[in-house]
Amino acid sequence: MTNLYLSYAIIEFFLILYSYSIFLKLSDNLGSKFEVTILKLIIYSFFVVLVTDIIWTLVEGDIIHVGLFFYSFINGISLCGVVCGCYLWYSFVEYKLNKHDNKRRKIIMSIPAIFTIIINLTSIFTKWTFYVDINGHYTYGSFAFIQTFCCYFYLVITIFNCINKAIKTKIKEERKEYMLYTTYIIFVIISRIFEDCFSMIPILYLSIFLIIQLLFLTIQNKNIFFDSLTGLNNRRKLNSYLAGKLKSVSDAHPIGIFMLDINNFKIINDNYGHLEGDKALQVVAEIISDFSTSNNAFTARYGGDEFCIILDCDFINYERTIKNLQNLFKNINLSKDETISLSIGGYFCSNNKVNAKEVLDYADKELYTNKKEWHKFN
Repeated sequence: MTNLYLSYAIIEFFLILYSYSIFLKLSDNLGSKFEVTILKLIIYSFFVVLVTDIIWTLVEGDIIHVGLFFYSFINGISLCGVVCGCYLWYSFVEYKLNKHDNKRRKIIMSIPAIFTIIINLTSIFTKWTFYVDINGHYTYGSFAFIQTFCCYFYLVITIFNCINKAIKTKIKEERKEYMLYTTYIIFVIISRIFEDCFSMIPILYLSIFLIIQLLFLTIQNKNIFFDSLTGLNNRRKLNSYLAGKLKSVSDAHPIGIFMLDINNFKIINDNYGHLEGDKALQVVAEIISDFSTSNNAFTARYGGDEFCIILDCDFINYERTIKNLQNLFKNINLSKDETISLSIGGYFCSNNKVNAKEVLDYADKELYTNKKEWHKFN
C-alpha cells in the first residue's frame, strides 16, 4: 500500500515539473496581458494543490509524519487552492467570452470563492469543512458541501455561459472556441468521477494538467492570428476570415466591410510619444471590441492605426452602421486635454465573385476619400 501512495506522489511531482516548464514559456507576447496573467495564476494554484496533495499522500501513506496542526493547515491550503483554480478558470473563460475585464462582475463573482476560502481556513480550528481525526487522517466536516458547491458553481456557470455564447454568436470560429472550453470543463468533471472509482491514480490532476497544456497551445496558436497590443484579430486572421466569409455572400446574405483610421495619429506619436500612441490604439480597440460584442461583428487591426469591422447586414443596416460608427468615433477622450477621432469608410458586398483583397481595397478607398474630407475642415 505504501508503494501506491509513493507512486501517486511521484506522478504529482512530475506534474509540477511539466507545469513549471509551461509556466516558463508564458510571456506577455504570447497573448493579451490579462489572459497570460490568469493562466499563470491558474498554474500557481495548481502548484499549491499539487504540493499540498503530495504532503497529504505521504502522510496518509504513513511515509512521513507531521504535527496535527501543520497537517490541518496543509489541507486547508489545498482546499483553498482548488477553489482559486475554479474561480480563475471561470475568470479566464469569462474574459474570452466578453473580450474585456468587467470589474463589477468580477467582484460579485469572487464572493463565493472568498467566503469558501475563509470557511476552509477557519476549519483548521472549527472543523466545518474538514478536520484531522485522532489517528491523523483527513476527514470530511459537516459543511464539506460548501467546498463542493463553490467549485461546481463556477464550473456550471462557465458551461452555461459558453453554451449561451456559442448559440448566440454567428461567427463559426468563436462558436468552436466556446464549445472547446465547455468540453474542457466537462472533461474535468468526468475525471473527478473516475478518480472516486480509482482513488490511487491522480486522474483529476492529470486531466487538469492536460487542460493547462491545451490552454497554453490554444493561446500560442491563436497568437498567430492575434494582435497583442490591441487584443483584436490581426491582418492575417482578417484575410483568412474574409476569404471564407465571401464564399457564402449573396443578395440574401450580404455583408458590410468597414475600415476605420485614427485621424492625425502621427501627431499623437510625435507630440506625446509612442506610449501615448499605444494607449490611443488600445482605447479605440476596446470601443471596437464592445461594438463587436453588441453586434456579433468580426473585428481586426488592419495595420498601424487602421482597423476593420465585418458585419452581416442588409443595405439599410449598412448605412445605419456607418452613421453609428461615425457618432461612436467622433470625439474620443484620451485624457482631459486630449481627444481623437476616426475617419470611416465602408463597402457593401452582396457578390461572392470578388476576393478579399478587392473588398478591402474598395473599403480602404472610401476611407481615404472621407479622410481627405476630414482634413479639409481640421
